[in-house]
Amino acid sequence: VRGLAGRTAAATDEVGVMVADIQQRTSDVVEQIRQLADDLNLGVEQVEHTGRHLDNIARLAAGVEGQVSEIARGAETNREQLDSLFHAVEQMRSDLAVSDQQTRSLAQAAVQMEGQAETISERLAAVGLDDYHQRIYDLAREGARRIAEQFEADLEQNRISLDDLFDR
Repeated sequence: VRGLAGRTAAATDEVGVMVADIQQRTSDVVEQIRQLADDLNLGVEQVEHTGRHLDNIARLAAGVEGQVSEIARGAETNREQLDSLFHAVEQMRSDLAVSDQQTRSLAQAAVQMEGQAETISERLAAVGLDDYHQRIYDLAREGARRIAEQFEADLEQNRISLDDLFDR
């Protein structure tokens, strides 16, 4: 019985060591699980924090996209206005060229009329004027005076130059 009791005591001691070892390992596993749970919670918090940052970045990107679109619309409006302005300037140049041509034509007609008026005046002076012819002569002189005034006004306003008038 003593032998059996000794073996039982030895076996009990061995079982006690095994139980203590199992308890230690269980305690280590529980601690590792607790540590992993803490690490997992920390990882979840970091993911949530990163998600909030990504949402903020997405909102900022949408804002920037809106601003870029607005800038593009403004640039397109500016381009359209510049095109319109260039067209208006081109039309003005064309109108000025037509006006310049018409002024030259008027200048030539005035020179011809002045010459004709002088010729008629000389002929009428040679034969004497009756009232009807005198009236026509006076009207022609008045027309020549108005044309001369118009040329002077055009010269003052730089619509025509002296070189344009006397280019022959």
